Amino acid sequence: MKLKLLLRGFNRHPHSSIHFAQPSFAKHSERADGAHPEFERSESIEGRRGFTLLELLIYLSLFSFFAVLLFGFFLDVHKNLEKSQKNNSNAISVQVALGLLKRDLLCASGLVKDWDFNQNVFKKKILNKNGLPAEISIGYTIDKKGMIRKEGYYDFKNGRWTQVTYAHVGCEINDLKFLGHLKSDSLLSGVNIEYIVSKRKISLFVCLRNRVLP
Repeated sequence: MKLKLLLRGFNRHPHSSIHFAQPSFAKHSERADGAHPEFERSESIEGRRGFTLLELLIYLSLFSFFAVLLFGFFLDVHKNLEKSQKNNSNAISVQVALGLLKRDLLCASGLVKDWDFNQNVFKKKILNKNGLPAEISIGYTIDKKGMIRKEGYYDFKNGRWTQVTYAHVGCEINDLKFLGHLKSDSLLSGVNIEYIVSKRKISLFVCLRNRVLP
C-alpha cells in the first residue's frame, strides 16, 4: 500500500529526483588504479626489509674489533699509570733511605779502626738517655726486599755483631758499598757511597763531620 502511494507521488512530480544516501562502506571502495588501501598497507609493511645474517655478522665483527682496540688502549694507560706510580714511590723511598744514611754518616766516627768497610758497619756518636756522649754501631745491608739498617754493638776486631736490631727501610737499592777516603793513616775525611737503583749505578760522597745529632 505504501509503495503504491510513493509511485503515485512520483508520477505526479515527474521532474523530482530521489537521492539515495551512499552506504557507509563506500569509504572502503577501490581506488581508481584498482588497488585496495588495506592491501597496499600490508604490502608496505611486508616490503620493509630487516638485517640479514651476513650484515649482522659484519656489524658484530666491527663492534668487537673496536671494543678490542679500546680495551687495549685503556689497558696500556692503566699499566703506564701503575708503572709511573711505582717509580715515584720507589724514588721517594730511596730518598728517605739515603736521608737516613746521610744522617748516620754525619755522626760517624772518623777513625779508621771504627769502620768495617766489608760489612758496611761503622761507629756512630749519639747522646744517651742522660744526655752524655756515647757510641753505637750502625750497619747497612741489602736483601731481596731492599735495604736493612742494623743498630747495636759490633765487635770490629772479630767482625761480628754482639747485639743488634734490624729495621727494614724498604727501597729498591742494590749493591750498597762504602768506600773510605783517608785523610791520614788513622783518619777518614769522608765516605763514598756506591749503590744501584733501577739498573743505574750512583755514587755519592759524604763528608764526615764527626757530629753528635740528637
